[in-house]
Amino acid sequence: MSQAVGSLKRRIETVLEDFKRARTTWHEISTDGFSTANALVNATIQSRYVDEPGYWHPALLQEFPNVVHAYHKKMQWIIHQHHDKLTSISQKMRKQYDKMRQQFMEIQAISKRLVDLQGEEYVQTVPLYKTCPMIVYVNRMEAIVSMYTNAMGTVDMLLGEKGMLNVKSREEGLTLLSTWMNHPSINDSVINEFEDLLKVEIYEKAA
Repeated sequence: MSQAVGSLKRRIETVLEDFKRARTTWHEISTDGFSTANALVNATIQSRYVDEPGYWHPALLQEFPNVVHAYHKKMQWIIHQHHDKLTSISQKMRKQYDKMRQQFMEIQAISKRLVDLQGEEYVQTVPLYKTCPMIVYVNRMEAIVSMYTNAMGTVDMLLGEKGMLNVKSREEGLTLLSTWMNHPSINDSVINEFEDLLKVEIYEKAA
């Protein structure tokens, strides 16, 4: 029995390390994608010049009657390129998010296995390593995965028709870019508390 529990504990440690790696990679991909998001917002705003008669000098329009149409066509192509690139970036973020979900489901499965081996009270009250029972790890991971679920929903919104493709002003663009950069649904303090807990419970060896 104790050998089975020890094996599960080692597996938990591996899953938690993978969970941190997926989160770190998710944020690295998001940060790398900011320049593309910025380019998309700027291109969308610039495309609005087509609708501003004052932007086009009458002499230019007289000399080149198709200039507005050509400009519009060019800007739509640029927007499409940036949007495709940012969509690809978001798909890479989703792959990391999917890993987080799978890792959480494995932790849930391990928790159920511990119930089978040791009983419900063990999972709820008995320290798994030093002070925290298994249920603490399950609940903390669930809360963190929920944050990234909401963050991916926000990313989808930013890439949708009502997001960066529909920016009408620089102020609105800055708001959307700030949302991409900061991911307001992700509470860093909650994640840091979980990392501190793991450090104390698992990674710091007793003297």
